[in-house]
Amino acid sequence: KGDTIKLNLKGVPSIEQTEVSGEYLIDHKGYVRITYLPKPIYALGMDSSQLAREVEELYKKNNIYTHPNITIFASGDSVNKERTVQVLGMVRNPGPIAWKEGLTAFEAISFAGGKNDFGSYKKIRLTRKSGSVKILNFKKNTDKNYRILPEDILEVGQGGIF
Repeated sequence: KGDTIKLNLKGVPSIEQTEVSGEYLIDHKGYVRITYLPKPIYALGMDSSQLAREVEELYKKNNIYTHPNITIFASGDSVNKERTVQVLGMVRNPGPIAWKEGLTAFEAISFAGGKNDFGSYKKIRLTRKSGSVKILNFKKNTDKNYRILPEDILEVGQGGIF
């Protein structure tokens, strides 16, 4: 949001390459307006290549270009920046955390402040975007180091009363 992307267009007449290629601002809501396209594109959650394919498809669908070849560069891949993981349940600071490549279940929960006084590291429910569910138990190192994907939901369950 508020970031810029650099778009490079090939496969069209050079005068149009010059008009379309350049820097574009992603607005505060995550939309970017691209020259000649009738509507802005929602760019958050897309990486550079996904956004480039989306722009190509829209140029074709709107009968603007037949064979556009788009390349997009984002500063620090800013397009990608908003990918998050939800950490919920019995943690000190529930809510979204930023996803990064290689994020583990233990790190994600640590970024949410760790379990609260009622939470249990033996009962962590991981729900994937696909809907699949896995129960993690941090007593097992393999579960602690379980790789987290964008849009995963981790929910720390309540521990037993001793």
